[in-house]
Amino acid sequence: MIYVFLFLAGAVQGAANFGFVLIALPLLGLFMPLKTAVPLLTLVGLFLGTAQLFQIRKKPDLKMVSLLLISGMIGVPLGTWILVAFDDVLLKGIVGIILVVAAVLLAKGYRVRRGGKMLHTVVGGFLSGLLKGAAAIGGPPIVILLSNYDLDKQTYRANILTYFFLIGVFAIPNYVQAGLFNQAMFFQSIRGFGAAALGLVVGNLIFKRIDEMKFKRLTYGIVLLSGVMTMISVWN
Repeated sequence: MIYVFLFLAGAVQGAANFGFVLIALPLLGLFMPLKTAVPLLTLVGLFLGTAQLFQIRKKPDLKMVSLLLISGMIGVPLGTWILVAFDDVLLKGIVGIILVVAAVLLAKGYRVRRGGKMLHTVVGGFLSGLLKGAAAIGGPPIVILLSNYDLDKQTYRANILTYFFLIGVFAIPNYVQAGLFNQAMFFQSIRGFGAAALGLVVGNLIFKRIDEMKFKRLTYGIVLLSGVMTMISVWN
């Protein structure tokens, strides 16, 4: 069942260019502790990110990506501590709330209207790193942040894929140091990557045949449903 979830999440990633962990984490969290699901999904996501880097057609904004990465690297260790220290039920509840809020903000096209670009980037990077370390869901702050800027599609894609790859590389040693990662999980992540990669290919094919805006709305609905499911699982 885990590999079915990873396949579905990979398909969403391929079609919408984001959302792998947002889709997979709530579903895997129904069957395994977040302390297991988060490192596993981070590594599978890193493998996927490596494959997607070859799809980049434009150079990323290195200044923005560097600032995001530096501030994100400050947040990851704190997030990892939260993952280790917090009770799994409490953390699932928090993740569920975050997913519901993220789905609503993304669906409404929320834009940050106060402060300068540098402040937005630093705060967005830190929050992304914090959520990355705690629950592997570092995407929403970055997606919301980049939606504030008039970036062309290829630059947006280059920025987000480059940042996600680099912050994922940084997160793995933090999980290893915290005792959350082992050899068995590494091999499981390789098998999981196979399912997710197949989903990615299918998602890329879907992307060519479906209206992007409609698919994103469907994705937001799935994220919302997944967040609700995660919160419901707390009481089961």
